[in-house]
Amino acid sequence: MDRVQLHFQVRDATGNQLLGSPWRIILGDNNPFSFLLQPLNGIPCIPFSAGQPQDEQLLEVILPLLKHLSQQKDVRPVLYERFHMPEGFQRHGIPASWWGNYEGIVKN
Repeated sequence: MDRVQLHFQVRDATGNQLLGSPWRIILGDNNPFSFLLQPLNGIPCIPFSAGQPQDEQLLEVILPLLKHLSQQKDVRPVLYERFHMPEGFQRHGIPASWWGNYEGIVKN
């Protein structure tokens, strides 16, 4: 039987003085596992390639969202309401202990 190993990059924005406070950090990626450690900071994107000249996701979706987020003191509640990433990880069987506690950040 052949074995398949999956590898993915996970970004960790905690404790990084260059990035600043977690309430102002945004992680955008086409692989949601990239922001597994900070799911409330993630913006899931569809993959883009140069062969997709009609891709308007950046102009129609991402830029207006970034403009709205720039006006927020804490981006995490807005991103949670938009994407519900922690629940997405739970649906895929990823334990909450992997991505931490988000109580007090979002309204239940």
